[in-house]
Amino acid sequence: WLEASKVGDASGDKQVALVSLYVWSGILRLLHPAMPFITEELWSKLPARPTDLMATQIPDSSALAVNQQAISQFKALQESVIAIRNARSEHGVQPKERIGAAFYVRDPVLLEAFYSQAHTIAQLARIHPEQLSFSSAPGQDHGSSTIELVVQAGLQIQLPTHQLGNQTKHLERLAKQAVKLEATVGKLKARLLSPKFVKKAPADVVAKVRSELSQASQQ
Repeated sequence: WLEASKVGDASGDKQVALVSLYVWSGILRLLHPAMPFITEELWSKLPARPTDLMATQIPDSSALAVNQQAISQFKALQESVIAIRNARSEHGVQPKERIGAAFYVRDPVLLEAFYSQAHTIAQLARIHPEQLSFSSAPGQDHGSSTIELVVQAGLQIQLPTHQLGNQTKHLERLAKQAVKLEATVGKLKARLLSPKFVKKAPADVVAKVRSELSQASQQ
């Protein structure tokens, strides 16, 4: 989140700056009892601070609403950036070099969220903005001309191999992903084959597991 916030702050997004200030002030208040001197010094640098740090209250997050959808969306973005960074590192792509990336996002709500964060994704994953695309439909199978990163069910990324170079690394990654998917499918099947789980678990939970199994099996 800190890396992403720097991208938003650099673009002049005031909301990002305000959220960062809120989070930072809360961190300083939490740390103050254990680190009074350094936190007081950092607090003095904050704009529009209402009072001395020692006179503030410990932040209470119990009254704050938790946006689970936003958390899930940011996790998907984070995992996507990590997947691209790992692929770049494995293929020896220089940090300064930008590559292309085509995202397949099945969920329309998540797709819209990725669209809105295209600049952040391009900056963090070092993607050329003009070679970054998003789609709700799976990309065409280009054979050896692209490599496919499976981030999670319904979220895949295609990278052009001519910008990466090492096909052997790609095959090794596919093998690892296949093992991981097989393990996921096995665990989901085991849950559904358990009479205790099917009978006692809420209907929506069982339906969710079946949906996850269907998506993982398709991959």
